[in-house]
Amino acid sequence: MRDIAIHITDTTGISLLSHGELLANLPSRHAGEIVIVFSSDIAPAAHNELILSPRQADTNKDDSNGHELALDLTHISRANSINWECNSANPPALNRGTRGTLYAKLAPAECRA
Repeated sequence: MRDIAIHITDTTGISLLSHGELLANLPSRHAGEIVIVFSSDIAPAAHNELILSPRQADTNKDDSNGHELALDLTHISRANSINWECNSANPPALNRGTRGTLYAKLAPAECRA
């Protein structure tokens, strides 16, 4: 029995599972997001996704905290950092990436409000 699966998403809903199996017809997500899917032994199927979202600062905002914009590889350089947001069903308020479905009580503290 599988306890956890990890897949990296693109914006078309096609993902590559960690063991190399290509999956299709998944929900579309932001580019580069990593979706961690826990088995139903850990969390019910409708509440089992934890999402890591790559985000970057908005260079047009002086006070940008790096959570404003989805990752855009055309504007990333060594000078730009990428923030990885960890999103459960109840992520911190500053997170802008896709919201997961994993119950906050099952997620690491950084992944919940």
